[in-house]
Amino acid sequence: MAGEMDTENRAATMIAPSIEYTLLELLKRAGARLVSNRRADCPRCSGRRTIAFTQETFFCHHAGCSWKGNVVTLARELGLVRRLTSDELRARDWFRRKAHEEAEELYRRTRDRRLELYRHHRRLLSIADRVHRARNPQDECAWSRLARVYRTLPCVAAELAILEDGPLPALLSFINAGRPYRKEQLSRITERGGLYDREGRFIEIQTPHSGVSAK
Repeated sequence: MAGEMDTENRAATMIAPSIEYTLLELLKRAGARLVSNRRADCPRCSGRRTIAFTQETFFCHHAGCSWKGNVVTLARELGLVRRLTSDELRARDWFRRKAHEEAEELYRRTRDRRLELYRHHRRLLSIADRVHRARNPQDECAWSRLARVYRTLPCVAAELAILEDGPLPALLSFINAGRPYRKEQLSRITERGGLYDREGRFIEIQTPHSGVSAK
């Protein structure tokens, strides 16, 4: 029991970053003047546009300065890091585990659906190839199957575009939604000819035979 209490007390007083600011906000607090969404003037050496930064890290490229760091180190410099209580540590760990489990589940569901779509795509192309090889204009059943293939292939390509390149909010909405919503989204994508990916690039749904490619 005493050992458990000692462990609890150590957990309550251990230093763990609790930062309520983004790197952008921290740089402003440190005196950096932002000149773009990736560049800033350095408050340490007065260099203009010498700080390059991302969401997590920053670095001054001015000779003789090289001020650098990340969200944690800069927050610590500014005195904005506080100690987490044992309850906060447990809550943080719980949310981390929950997020990891949800990410693993999303990955599994997305992977399984992609494999299913790849198999479906190959079957559709195989049907189209057999019909074209037969070259029998009197076989109305075969040509009807071919028409269904060409109606289905764009939807398969559209769904693969969502699963492989779609922004996370769109992917989550799609994979957790019911059939009517998914059908509506696929119709919109095929009508537009594609969708915008996580980087803002337009992913074009090309001809039924060529699948998906990034423009």
